[in-house]
Amino acid sequence: WNEDHGIYEKETNEWLNDWSDLDELGDITSYEPEVTYEAEMRRVIDVVNWGRSFAVWGVTCLIDSPWHIHNQNYRLYRRFSDNRFMHVLYDFDDTYWDTMWDNAVFFHSAYPDVNRYYDCEPLVREYLHGVWRAINTADGVYRESRIMPEVHYYHRLIYGDVDLDPELGSGSNWTAFTDGINQWNTRLSGRNSLLRNNLPVATLAITTNNGQPITTSSPNLTLAGTAPISAPRVEIADSETGYRWVDGSVTQWRKDLSLVFMYNTILVRTLNDDGSEIDRRTIDITYTNGVVNDVYFSADVTSGAPPLTVHFTDESRASGITAWYWEFGDDQTSPDQHPTHVYMQDGTYTVRLTVTTPGGPLSFERPNYIFVQTPPDTVEFTADVTKGTPELTVTFTDQSTVQGASSWVWDFGDGQTSAVQNPVHTYTIEGGFDVRLTVTGTAGPSSLTKTGYIRAFYPPKAAFVVGQVPATAADSSVKQHLESLDLSVDLYDDEPGNRPTAAEIAADHDVVLASSTVLSENVAGEFRYETVPFIYWEGSLGINGREALADGPGTTASSTRIRVIDNTHPVMAGLPTGVITVTNSGADFSRSTGPIASGAQVLATHYSDASQRMVIVAEPGAQLLDGGVAAGKRASLYLYDQTWLVANATGKKILENAVAWGLGTRTAGFSASVLSGPAPLTVVFTDQSVGANTWWSWDFGNGSTSLVRHPTHVYTVPGTYSVTLTVGTGLGEPAALTRTAYIQVVAPNGPDLDGDNDVDINDFAVFQACLSGPAVEPVDPNCLKADFDSDSDVDQLDFGILQRCLSGQGVSPDPACDD
Repeated sequence: WNEDHGIYEKETNEWLNDWSDLDELGDITSYEPEVTYEAEMRRVIDVVNWGRSFAVWGVTCLIDSPWHIHNQNYRLYRRFSDNRFMHVLYDFDDTYWDTMWDNAVFFHSAYPDVNRYYDCEPLVREYLHGVWRAINTADGVYRESRIMPEVHYYHRLIYGDVDLDPELGSGSNWTAFTDGINQWNTRLSGRNSLLRNNLPVATLAITTNNGQPITTSSPNLTLAGTAPISAPRVEIADSETGYRWVDGSVTQWRKDLSLVFMYNTILVRTLNDDGSEIDRRTIDITYTNGVVNDVYFSADVTSGAPPLTVHFTDESRASGITAWYWEFGDDQTSPDQHPTHVYMQDGTYTVRLTVTTPGGPLSFERPNYIFVQTPPDTVEFTADVTKGTPELTVTFTDQSTVQGASSWVWDFGDGQTSAVQNPVHTYTIEGGFDVRLTVTGTAGPSSLTKTGYIRAFYPPKAAFVVGQVPATAADSSVKQHLESLDLSVDLYDDEPGNRPTAAEIAADHDVVLASSTVLSENVAGEFRYETVPFIYWEGSLGINGREALADGPGTTASSTRIRVIDNTHPVMAGLPTGVITVTNSGADFSRSTGPIASGAQVLATHYSDASQRMVIVAEPGAQLLDGGVAAGKRASLYLYDQTWLVANATGKKILENAVAWGLGTRTAGFSASVLSGPAPLTVVFTDQSVGANTWWSWDFGNGSTSLVRHPTHVYTVPGTYSVTLTVGTGLGEPAALTRTAYIQVVAPNGPDLDGDNDVDINDFAVFQACLSGPAVEPVDPNCLKADFDSDSDVDQLDFGILQRCLSGQGVSPDPACDD
């Protein structure tokens, strides 16, 4: 309780000499790039609170004083619930007597950060909204009932360009003001005169035609009026117009409309940014006879695919109608008042209605009113599962829209096919598989290929020890995130009686994680001597006698940032050194402040307190607090119970990097079954990569690729080919290996098809089996060796070459016989 001011006060950071919050705010206002400025301001500042606070301040203080940033007039409070700054009004009386800074120097001082913030569009609107609320408070004690609606002028008036003030101006008035001659009266009368006499009234209403109904003989109307000062959008006749302010005013709007006959009312609404309604007004419109047609109709649907059924409704107001005659635009007609018509062909149709009245026929036509179009054939399909371990059974569902579909051909990418519309297929080998569906309909075949759509692999296995199973929302989210990156994650309750031993868990997994939701004594130092990588964010697991990385565990509340001091370690790979933001809002961070093991590496600390270590790692063999060495990789992270739920991409990357580091370095490697030979040369490639890999990408050097782990490829054209294999998983960086000039393919043996240095009846038998006919490629790629003239078929021309080269058993053919 503050006796001097009669209020309650919270202990401030200033008393603790902690300026970190103001440093963060200052960094943003001074250095944040324009493209992210507004988003960052919204993250740290409650703009609604600030805008309305400034508004009340403007009405109660600034009318009578230019003193706006006096440190005794407000306080900043950082709210714990969302870690945003609030602006709290404080000690108003200072503004009415403290005039020591009322001089030209004050008004011409540069406050670029304040001005820049004040021009931030959300605050401008909230400022105006707040002023409106302030001056309309029923029991408020405010001098004025009018406000300045042009915010940018008012902003300049407050912050420095006082020469623009028409009351104070320049010359003698300005001199008198700054010299302190009659300061109080000049200021009070000048500002109040400005507000009372020169500014429009801000009304909380939508008006047009002075609030009166509209009577017109023309469908062309102009609507205009005023709107609530806080409304960012005006919607007229269900058509959002956005910002439609007239002459710079924030309350006046105008819209030109061209209406069809039957609009008897127009709905005008003002909306907030989120679409919620602020105010509405229904404008009544009455049409005089003689100009506007008294015949009108509508349809329940105006576009679609054939056959398109349309229900027409006569809405005519002409008197004494005795007959109706409809023309639908497709040479069909109807005498019904409210007909239903079916359009069978694609096209755009003009519809006309003629009614018979005592005064003669009246007509109304709607040009190009109905649009009928057959949708193009579209092939689409889904799978009930797209990744998993080999022996992966997948159910495919055809979702194509193909007119007259009569056949379906599936290619599953592993050499298997199906003609069933919705097939079930099992993938037995590792790799990624392109799936292709061809559907044949009335217009012929249409196809869709989804590249790498199905992936079969054996994922690296992670154990995740948590405080309870089912897990908390944060722990469940961590599990789901790691699974999305191709890990298999097993959850274990921390209670020793509810899980295997540490040794059993370590033996069956590639990496182990422990959440801060565990009860530390339930896990204690169980993994201390296990070689499996162990990553945790419960600081108490790292103390001496347990993992022995660092003592002094604890948490730091309402944190968003850390300071990276070493980004050369894989856990911090891709992150800059210095202060980085790792969460979208304030959260608890794990940290250690006690002694740290000599072999441990501190990679990140609290952004302003180096004694709070927030990311610590140790390599196998590192010296620990207990005098021993680390049995395996160890990492203590900044996360805490719920922190993951507000972690941004940068914060999540630290965990991803830690797991990737735990899984170990990957290296690409491969071999081939044969390195050279005549075309067509069939090569079986074998992946020999090291590390946790869940995808493979091969480039065979001839324009062909594969995503299968151990692919077979046929080289049909002689040449020298380099082969590249790239491997990886969802975590860490991929690894690649290129073997230059790896495969040598030479020209085939010619007509000596069996390679025994003669051309005889045995070669003829091979040729006969490969014969495909003109312009037909043989089914067996190995038969391309019988394509002696290299025209992609085996036909009579190739047979002619075989005849010329025929030498008989044991006799070598003429080397030039196939030229």
